[in-house]
Amino acid sequence: MTTLDKVVEAGKKQPAKASLAAPGATSPRGSHVAKRAVKKSLASATAAATALKPEQIAFLGEHAAHHKATSAKAFVQVLFWPTLPDAWSRLTSSCTALVALRKEMFSTGAAPVARSWVHDVAPQLNLPFSRDASAEESTLATLITRLPARFIAAVVEPDREKSMASDLVLYRRSLSGCLSAYEAFLKDAHERARGVLIAASRKEDQGKNLLDAFKDTRGRLDDDSRLANFELRLWSEHVLPLPLEIANLAAAAISRYLEAPSQANPIFDAVASKLVNPPSCLEPRKRR
Repeated sequence: MTTLDKVVEAGKKQPAKASLAAPGATSPRGSHVAKRAVKKSLASATAAATALKPEQIAFLGEHAAHHKATSAKAFVQVLFWPTLPDAWSRLTSSCTALVALRKEMFSTGAAPVARSWVHDVAPQLNLPFSRDASAEESTLATLITRLPARFIAAVVEPDREKSMASDLVLYRRSLSGCLSAYEAFLKDAHERARGVLIAASRKEDQGKNLLDAFKDTRGRLDDDSRLANFELRLWSEHVLPLPLEIANLAAAAISRYLEAPSQANPIFDAVASKLVNPPSCLEPRKRR
């Protein structure tokens, strides 16, 4: 793993290995993440992103939760950004140390355990727990709690009048919730928006729909919006940056809370403690 500032430097030296897709571009996302990927660079950045500092990069995660009671899906989107310049380097260092510690603990060759729900949404974060998942959720919850970063979440509940909303409509609803809450926070805190928002690549037309929805939603904000220059880009590599895995993990934890609010959910509790302007469906749990 390397910090995002080193990733930016790598982009200057190796512009041919771009990891941020140009607007409108998509690529399939791989499901398998080898252990050696944890030790290598997360990926190199494009020439267009080399001027960015790590603290200027935010991430957009998402997850769809199946609701047994309604046989419908609620869509959760999470905007995740750093509050200190070294937030992403701290995350990388913490994960690298965790991998080394857990590898030493299970150096005797213990057999891998069954996949946890974390593996499906954040395979790199799950890697240290591949041989023992007993402390996975509590450890990752602690990591999130200590990380100098914040979250904004948008939850799109099932549309009872329509069997299924299009991707474009779904993204417009979720991004409207994320961007309006982020705009409100920036105004209250007298802060500026991050420069780039990075999301995972999408299959087929989903990437274009996400980018179009972002542009449309941002265009509906006030003329003096602090998000006027906020840009969304798609990450084209199979291995996601660690902050993007955290964003996806946060969205999945919120989905699990929506499905079973009374069940233990330490990762959600950690995320909820850092939620800004949470939607009403998450406020009761956040205030406990």
